[in-house]
Amino acid sequence: MERLGAQDLASVTGDDAGWPWDIGAIGVLDGTGLVDGDGQFRIEAVRRVIEPRLHLVPHSRQLLYRPPPGLGWPLWVDAASFDIADHVRAFPLAAPAGQPLPVGEPCHARRLALIAAATAERKKNARPQITSGIFRFILAWRAFNLLLPHQRYLNIFITNVPGPPAPLYLAGAPLLEVFPVLAITGNMALGAAVMSYAGQLNQPHRGR
Repeated sequence: MERLGAQDLASVTGDDAGWPWDIGAIGVLDGTGLVDGDGQFRIEAVRRVIEPRLHLVPHSRQLLYRPPPGLGWPLWVDAASFDIADHVRAFPLAAPAGQPLPVGEPCHARRLALIAAATAERKKNARPQITSGIFRFILAWRAFNLLLPHQRYLNIFITNVPGPPAPLYLAGAPLLEVFPVLAITGNMALGAAVMSYAGQLNQPHRGR
């Protein structure tokens, strides 16, 4: 059991204000060894690799508990039961409008331009989401959430994340590239994130 810190509490407060946090990364793997003879993704093999390492990220097996008013901030508590199959899953994705995305394009710049063009229509309906940040005072964070949709001082959000310096593998499959998932804040129009990985520097942009 662990009491939430100020930054975690800020995230919860943002969710309560109607601005859910979505933070993560997209990894591109060489999936040659991750499919069986029938072309099916070997999800059980991936689960067997991940499950013994879950103790390294304790919150991955915990739930958020909100005590009654007056009894302090929310806490992380161990889940009564845990099944890795509920968290590590495979979802086949259909290409937008029935057309595959040009992920095989060897030129990074042209691949980005082609994917941006292919997904432009879907981005018009993207849901605005909250961004991450460091706020030491919860009252200031709550005020920030209320004012965020109406502010006119900022129109771009930029962040950088240092990633693993050495190549990584998942069930023997090499991780080729990693792209940070950047959330768009309030009425900001553009977000840019930079993440390093094994000598690379990947910088996706997100706009709406």
